Amino acid sequence: MNEFDVRLAEVADQDGINKLIRSPGVKWFGNIRPKFRGKDSLFQAYQTYRMVALSRQSSALVAYAELRNYPSIAALPTDCWLEWLSVRYCLTLSISWLNALFFNFCIYKNEYSMVLVEIIKEVFYRESRVCYLIAVRTPFVRQPSHFIESFDDLEKLSEVFYPKEFSSEKNSNTQALYIVDRAVLLPKMTYRKALAEDNDDIIALQEIEMPELREELGDYYIAEEVMRQDSEAEKSFLVVAETSNQCEETEMVLFLWMTTDIDILFYVRNYEVEAFGNLVKPVDGKSFHYETIPVSSVQRRAEASMFTTDALDDLDAMTILGGLQRVDSGMSVASLGKMKVSSIAGTIVDTHVSGDNKFYMRERLYSKFKYILEKLHSTGYYLRNEENVINFIYPAGKDIAGSAARNAASNVFLLKSIVARQDFTPRLFNAIVAMFCAYPDRDYCIMLIAANKKANRSYVEVLQYFMPVVSRPSSVCNLAEVYITHRSTIFGEISLYKLQKEDVSVVHTLALGKLSNEAISRDSTASSFSYCSKINERAELEHETHVLDAIMKDVLENEFSEFAVFTIRCGNSTKSAKENTSIGFVVLRQFHSHGQLFDHYHLPKHDTHLQRLRAEIISLRLHPLFVVSADLIFRDLARKTNFYDFFFISPFEVHQRPKENDDGCGTEDH
Repeated sequence: MNEFDVRLAEVADQDGINKLIRSPGVKWFGNIRPKFRGKDSLFQAYQTYRMVALSRQSSALVAYAELRNYPSIAALPTDCWLEWLSVRYCLTLSISWLNALFFNFCIYKNEYSMVLVEIIKEVFYRESRVCYLIAVRTPFVRQPSHFIESFDDLEKLSEVFYPKEFSSEKNSNTQALYIVDRAVLLPKMTYRKALAEDNDDIIALQEIEMPELREELGDYYIAEEVMRQDSEAEKSFLVVAETSNQCEETEMVLFLWMTTDIDILFYVRNYEVEAFGNLVKPVDGKSFHYETIPVSSVQRRAEASMFTTDALDDLDAMTILGGLQRVDSGMSVASLGKMKVSSIAGTIVDTHVSGDNKFYMRERLYSKFKYILEKLHSTGYYLRNEENVINFIYPAGKDIAGSAARNAASNVFLLKSIVARQDFTPRLFNAIVAMFCAYPDRDYCIMLIAANKKANRSYVEVLQYFMPVVSRPSSVCNLAEVYITHRSTIFGEISLYKLQKEDVSVVHTLALGKLSNEAISRDSTASSFSYCSKINERAELEHETHVLDAIMKDVLENEFSEFAVFTIRCGNSTKSAKENTSIGFVVLRQFHSHGQLFDHYHLPKHDTHLQRLRAEIISLRLHPLFVVSADLIFRDLARKTNFYDFFFISPFEVHQRPKENDDGCGTEDH
């Protein structure tokens, strides 16, 4: 049973941490000297994680740890540690920028040595892609006992590596690495196909989160599904994961139900899946089938078609039934229907209107304003429905055009059900890896959540690796919410590369997005004011592109530019930028106006641990499938730039913006 609660350290923990550091009967490793300067110095240096552990029995703080994505070696640049490892050590482990964190400092009470295991497990659970924790032991130097490190407990959990110059006879007092392997420390999970005899265990596992399934499908629906013999049976794939407990007994901890029984055309018609290749494999120059599918879509109306003088005159000129429009003739409905209203008494003062008619004019005015307000409050005033045609193309294969050919070309599978034991919920990233391994020929996985049902705990945990798919206007009632993820989101490594000359066109393409290939056309709206909804958007993007060009020119030509531009790529972090796929970019510069923000926003004024270099995000683009990797991106930015806090200041009326605080000032605090 776990005896400790491990969580992120807070400013309120500084007194407890400072007391622990000065307590007798403690062990530590890492540089403890700066910690003796007082509690105000504890949070000064950047750390990816500051963890504290509290005893559940006494609620006392018994351990404190610091981890980050580069070692605490002052003479070593933050972006050179991988070269340092490869040159100084003969490592048998495949360590990269993204799969390792450095255990730079840890202090704990002697009697709670097992807390070290719990801290490491918590870090592994939080960091699904981290496989190794590395602690660096410096050569032994004679010094007072209260500065001497202790690696005894850590050595029991790790593998020790010595540098190339190490010799047990001639040079034994050298640096050393203590590397904790995720695969060794965490309980091993074994995946296998579900069997009919697993029925009771699976239903017991599901009943905790989805008891309605048993009532709806009966007591033996898992066994019935496994033992199906019809032609559609091979499309379902049921998997269980097992682990061994302390008594070496096998326990079921996870159940997955996947299927390839998917109607591709249904999702093409009812959801915006064009960005995902319409869920079919690419043609790549091979023979293909071609189908034309009519679809509906919703576009946001441009501000000029809603709030300009002409647009509002159009709205005012419409009758209560909405059938008449303003025209430019002096005899139009708009001209004849005008009246003067006093702003003080609210009475009609038009001299040409008789007293008997004022009551009816007042009623007409009230009705008109009521109609206008209802129109302004309706969704249809801000969005417009468009009828489009999709050219649905998919590889021909061996089948003629139709359902069989579409199924053969399918590039997606459906996660029908996922349930995990509560203590294994943090390890569900491993389950997603297993799912894609089960379908090596498919790149997308989708999940469905019924509109009238609440997602269970396991669904909520895995949704962080998925993104929602926008639904189209449809005649289908109660469309389920669809979430999708891509193989690269799970297996790809996210890396940042400094801007090079050949990256300029890449930044242009990412900045313009879909508009880069679209022609400007004049689409008529529901009012008499014809306006293209994308003109404002294109104008804003072209202005941003002009600014980006000036910044990129300055970065490429000026060695001391105040700006920093990085491309964000997915692939293999150990390879060059050209061998990785571009998924975004970020433009930064140092932020000097932090003091002025206190006049506009509620920011902490007295947290001295925040007095560090800050950066302003000028522009940021990221493919939505990789939003889950935002932590990795900002962490890598901190490592490459030495900025610790990132601000993005956005106006309230912006429709699309990155995650931010409610006060309009987005910040990423490391």
